[in-house]
Amino acid sequence: MDEAQAEADAGLDYVQTAAWSGLMEFLLGQDDVRAQFERETGVPTFRQPTRIEKLIDDASGYDPATKYIARFLLWATPLHWGDTTVITPSIQAALDRAHIQAGG
Repeated sequence: MDEAQAEADAGLDYVQTAAWSGLMEFLLGQDDVRAQFERETGVPTFRQPTRIEKLIDDASGYDPATKYIARFLLWATPLHWGDTTVITPSIQAALDRAHIQAGG
């Protein structure tokens, strides 16, 4: 692959990732999509933790918001985007921090 092709591919990856991010942000804001996610996965809609839950989460390093969003992204990407090739190494690194594996 020549340098020009590599630059073009990098630009396409950036545009694709930006478009995917916008779609996922839009979908997270849709009540009906979040309800469908809950029905299909059994993962309840995220709610803000109580003070005591927050203290426990902080002490244990658990981040329920990140875990919810990661699960949502893995559910929504193939359903609404059509494939999972947009899950780049940086996105996978964020999923790894939430202890979520693509496809799992």
